[in-house]
Amino acid sequence: MVMILFEIIIGTFLNELTENFFRLVIRIDLYFLDFFIKIP
Repeated sequence: MVMILFEIIIGTFLNELTENFFRLVIRIDLYFLDFFIKIP
């Protein structure tokens, strides 16, 4: 019972972490694209 709860908590935490990480990466990519477009 405790292990199942632990797995759910870890799974949710990892899911949130990966989602936020990908969101951050996409935001950085968009920022750099905007930056490179403005150079010329």
